Formats: sequence, C-alpha cells, structure tokens
Amino acid sequence: EYKRIKKAISKGKYKTEILNNLLLKIVSGQRPKSGVRRRKGEIYSLGGEHLNAEGTTALEEPKFISREFHDKHKESWIEPEDILIGDYTITTSR
Repeated sequence: EYKRIKKAISKGKYKTEILNNLLLKIVSGQRPKSGVRRRKGEIYSLGGEHLNAEGTTALEEPKFISREFHDKHKESWIEPEDILIGDYTITTSR
C-alpha cells in the first residue's frame, strides 16, 4: 500500500504537507510504564491498537488508566475534533 501511495505522490496525484504546518500542536499520548489494564482504572486509554484502517476506532477491547495518571497528563487529553494519528508500526506489530 505504501509503495502505491508513494508512487501517486511522485506523480502529483496527492499534495504533501508537513503536519506541523497544518496543526496547532502535535502531542504524543502517554501511558504508564507499568502498562494499561483491560478492566482496572477509571479512564479509557485510547491507543494505536484502537485505530483501524478505515479511519475509525475499534473499542471492543478497552484499556484503562488510573485517574491519577490521567490528571497528570492533561496535554494528551483528546478533545472533540482532534485528529488521531497512529504510527504504522503500532498497528502492524512491526
């Protein structure tokens, strides 16, 4: 898929732009070093494993973080109309 997109870009079919030029800010989400739990914690933790190829979120296997960790990382809170970008290697386990 990447090779097909790269070829289309080189032919001028798509315009490329540096993300920093389009966004107000880019923030990397954070999770506790101890990891996240499927059933423990008060706050839903959305990660790359929840983003799918269709551009939607797969929420069937939720993971949670503690409220304490959540409150300490306000810069990575998700707000309405935020754009979520997943690293390709996260969803393919490469």
